[in-house]
Amino acid sequence: MLCISFVLYTITAFAQDETLTSVLTLKLIKNDTINTCEATLMGNNKPVSEVSVQFYIKRQFSLLPIGNPQTTDDYGIASVEFPNDIPKDLNGTVTVIAKIEDDEKVGSIDAQTITNLGANRLNDIDEWSVRSLSSSREKAPLVLIIISFSIIFGIWGTIVYVVFQLVKIKKLQKNN
Repeated sequence: MLCISFVLYTITAFAQDETLTSVLTLKLIKNDTINTCEATLMGNNKPVSEVSVQFYIKRQFSLLPIGNPQTTDDYGIASVEFPNDIPKDLNGTVTVIAKIEDDEKVGSIDAQTITNLGANRLNDIDEWSVRSLSSSREKAPLVLIIISFSIIFGIWGTIVYVVFQLVKIKKLQKNN
């Protein structure tokens, strides 16, 4: 048992010695139609190749992956196309994150940047002011309100008419 723990310890220590002091930088390249996220990985001031980089967009509760993990090239660069249909947050920005997780060469590292790329948010006030079936009670379609009240008044009107007729029948029986 002591021998097994010693072997595991030496393997772990050996893996830690191989990790580089690395820096991951993230930049966004804006073009006319295609925007690109580009991550550059440098280890000991040299480009690190063959490392898997995953790009994410920070959402309210979790990270949204952008495409598949990309592998760095000989220059230490990995890039992915930025989707233009991602809605911005309340501040009008999008947070982009490049992350390397549990790599043998560099370990775990991430970089993030804030940009104003992405789709503008829809105006919530305009959506809620429209009469539709999915809106609140105050904004229900007028046709639906008219039909509902017609049915309710029709049923109660019938009930009142029947009760009134029963009262008339009772009066006629007393007079006879």
